[in-house]
Amino acid sequence: MIEKSIKTDRGNLYYWINENNSSNAIVFLHGLTVDHTLFDMQVEFFSKDYKVITIDLPLHGKSIGYNDFSIDNVASDLAKLIENEDISRYAVVGQSAGGYFAQQLANIDSKAACFIGVDTSPLGKDNYKSLDLFWVKHFSSFASFYPYNYYCKISSKQSSVTDNGRKNMYNALVKLGKENMLVAADKIYNSFATHDNVELKCPVLLVYGDCDKVGYVKKYNELWSKSKNYPIEIIPNAGHNSNYDNYSYFNEIVNNFIKKII
Repeated sequence: MIEKSIKTDRGNLYYWINENNSSNAIVFLHGLTVDHTLFDMQVEFFSKDYKVITIDLPLHGKSIGYNDFSIDNVASDLAKLIENEDISRYAVVGQSAGGYFAQQLANIDSKAACFIGVDTSPLGKDNYKSLDLFWVKHFSSFASFYPYNYYCKISSKQSSVTDNGRKNMYNALVKLGKENMLVAADKIYNSFATHDNVELKCPVLLVYGDCDKVGYVKKYNELWSKSKNYPIEIIPNAGHNSNYDNYSYFNEIVNNFIKKII
């Protein structure tokens, strides 16, 4: 993978791209407090047929500096990033909070051929109870009370069921640091809690791990699938970072879905 960056008015976005000459791509967007390495187990598999892009989202990894943060602004800058590459159509895969940016990106960019939501939930405040939004908006305040090393260990354990998955999460958290983690959580969750509903016009696949215990991911995915008639796949032996925990199963079902579209 080749490391690249794009300069925007709000900050630099760092991303990694393979050398595949295909005009069809897969764009992977990670969740809160991780980074582009969350998709290390997808890169080689999908590089055979597609241009693959993994990104350090704003406030994470090498893209830590970013001003005027909002889900809409980030999605707009992601669209510019993709425009800079020779891509005709792409699938956008968003894990957890990365799914919110992915939904908005698919909403504004006609090149987005489909959306795959991984252990995420629908973007739009009307989908949630007021109490759920209250906890989300104040997450960083509660998280600030925990000793950071303890927080890293607990979050890693909750996010994955495999040793490698937990290690990936833990390493990303340690690199991010407590102050940056709190800023990222505050900015992302406050933008999420005030965002209007997004109605996707492209094909959608919902995915979550059968052992996902983060928030109400399972409940909201089942409601989302039922209300919009979206297909849903449950990844066995996988937690919240299901694409890392059971990557072989995840890769196959996502590949089968994408092949029908691009």
